[in-house]
Amino acid sequence: MRGGIGPYMVIYFSHIGFSASQIGSIIATLALSNAVAHIPAGQLVDKWERRRELMAIALFLIMSSILCIMYCHDFKMVLLIQVIVGLSSAFIPPTLGALSLGLVGHDGIASRLGRNDAFNHAGNVSIAIIVGISGLFIAVDNMLLLFMVLCLMGIIIVLAIRSKDINESWAKGISTDEAETKDAIGLKRLLTDRVLLVFLIAVLSFHLTNSALLPVVIQKIIKICPTVTAKTMPLWSTSCILMAELVMIFSAVLAGRLATKGRKNLFLACYLLVALRAIIFAVIMQPVLLVSAQLLDGLSAGINGVIGLTMLSDIVYGSGRFNLSQGLFNAFTAIGIAASNYLAGVLIDSLGFSSTCVIAASVTLISLVIFAKWVPETKDRKSNFYRTAMS
Repeated sequence: MRGGIGPYMVIYFSHIGFSASQIGSIIATLALSNAVAHIPAGQLVDKWERRRELMAIALFLIMSSILCIMYCHDFKMVLLIQVIVGLSSAFIPPTLGALSLGLVGHDGIASRLGRNDAFNHAGNVSIAIIVGISGLFIAVDNMLLLFMVLCLMGIIIVLAIRSKDINESWAKGISTDEAETKDAIGLKRLLTDRVLLVFLIAVLSFHLTNSALLPVVIQKIIKICPTVTAKTMPLWSTSCILMAELVMIFSAVLAGRLATKGRKNLFLACYLLVALRAIIFAVIMQPVLLVSAQLLDGLSAGINGVIGLTMLSDIVYGSGRFNLSQGLFNAFTAIGIAASNYLAGVLIDSLGFSSTCVIAASVTLISLVIFAKWVPETKDRKSNFYRTAMS
């Protein structure tokens, strides 16, 4: 549902007659409301133990919003509905993370996140194929019913998880033996910790460079490659996305397994893969090779999606603020992605595709050095600064 509803809404709103500027405003409203809700959503997930019900409510609100969009085509009302969708969807990542941690504990979270991310990318690929095929037989208006069904399936499935299988202390980021003696740390302590802040900046810098490269390569294929025609443009664009998503399915599982041996080197590898991809995009002109380079995106993004949250759970271990930290993590991610797409457009217009890619590679390598110097290996949670500070 999440992987398909955003792109499909662009098609739907175009179909019902909204202008490009109106569609841009709708997408921006959705993204902004989602970004500002991440931190309060994480705080609520930390405090409210009925997390299964919280996710079910979020999915119900999204489903109801989709139903409203089907019958309400007033622009102002659509904007209001997008705010509701953005706020509701912000609760899904921290709730899913809390349920995962509460089910398997800190020792099993890396492998669990790997499997989560693999299914996430498999869902993205599946919905792209389903929407593409269904569009040949079903009217555009009726395609929204598919996303309502997916929301309903999500509600049924999350409520099927047994509450007794969820360890409340684990779900907050507190180990079982500490649960009776240690409360959640203060918000000020969390927000002023150097290691966490540097890590969040590292997350932002990764998405700042990585997210810019997909629109860069798609635009380069469309505008510069002489063999690409108007009829083949959608094929090349879709190939770039699907190539990366398919690789992410396997790289996420692999990252979950390798993370048991260490986290930091895997995160550093993500930076190197992004820099290599940017350099390839700067010098290559053949569309087939440009699409093939998206294999590197599949590796870096697949690994980063797992290792990022795994390191976060290590860093805030014992704090009781895992879900608030997820909110911060998601907010920094959203800021990086939004700034990335804006800056990429400005740089392409000013300097061209090759120079933009070189700048992206340079920023990535600088970020790698900062991360290597200031963020420690987090696998050994016994030396975690929160536990040290509170003991």
